[in-house]
Amino acid sequence: MNWEAIAAVGEILGAIAVFASLAYLSIQIRAGNVSSKAAALREIIDRWDVAIDQLWENSEIAAFMRKTLRGENEGITNDEAMLFAARLSHVVHIQYAVLQMAESGLIPDELKERVDNAVVWLLTSPGGSAWWNSTAHMMPQRYYIDSLIQDHNLEQEFNDWDNSLHAAIKGVQSSDTT
Repeated sequence: MNWEAIAAVGEILGAIAVFASLAYLSIQIRAGNVSSKAAALREIIDRWDVAIDQLWENSEIAAFMRKTLRGENEGITNDEAMLFAARLSHVVHIQYAVLQMAESGLIPDELKERVDNAVVWLLTSPGGSAWWNSTAHMMPQRYYIDSLIQDHNLEQEFNDWDNSLHAAIKGVQSSDTT
């Protein structure tokens, strides 16, 4: 028996084993990345759902938020102002989480753009703008959002959208009764 031949076969088998281990590890890493991306998407959707549920949990809060976003809530109390601030803070913090996940490649850019659009839209409403102007200095992504607001071209401002939505829904409801 030739020991050199046995050693050569052993080296070849060792190299094959290393290659197989690397291939297996690569497959596991890819599966882990897919799983992480799916978990990140679920987290964003869950956070957004919670924010929407909290914003519109009852008709009184919905009416309050709508009037305040429109800048038509002159009799707002200190407690209501804090509630409004907390609701918008929640949305801005969701946007920050989305930004971090997008930078890490965990979520698609399209989702980040949608959340960015929603944040710009809310923060350029009369009430949202007043809140942002007094609160932005406390937000970690202040300059990012400021640049979004400056560079973003809204198709419709909040009040115009709100008016057109109301008219459209009212029109559908009145045509249903005739």
